[in-house]
Amino acid sequence: MKNTILVLFSVILGLPAFGQEKGKALDLYFAANKLYNDGLYKQSIFAYEEFLRKHPKHPKAINGQYGMGLSHYQLKQYDKAAAVLGKIAGNPKAPDVPRANLFWGQSLLMLGKPADAEG
Repeated sequence: MKNTILVLFSVILGLPAFGQEKGKALDLYFAANKLYNDGLYKQSIFAYEEFLRKHPKHPKAINGQYGMGLSHYQLKQYDKAAAVLGKIAGNPKAPDVPRANLFWGQSLLMLGKPADAEG
């Protein structure tokens, strides 16, 4: 009953209904993923940045950072990839820690930092 009243109140005032903001965040995140999967890496970076700017505390934020790091790597922007992936590579909440470490290390190698990559 309480949620029904909240939804009706939101509709009357033109506010987003309960749970809609969460859905919008996921829409942004999944749109960025689709761009990445379609090989549109520049566009995916912008989409991930928008998602992270609007929803920095969202549970999928680390996934967005991961996708953004991989997008930079695909564009051979190794400095940016290393910066993003280096922040999440050791985080157990990262979606694929071994792969994040792999691409972080590869980025460092491409930047001529083999000692850092080995660490």
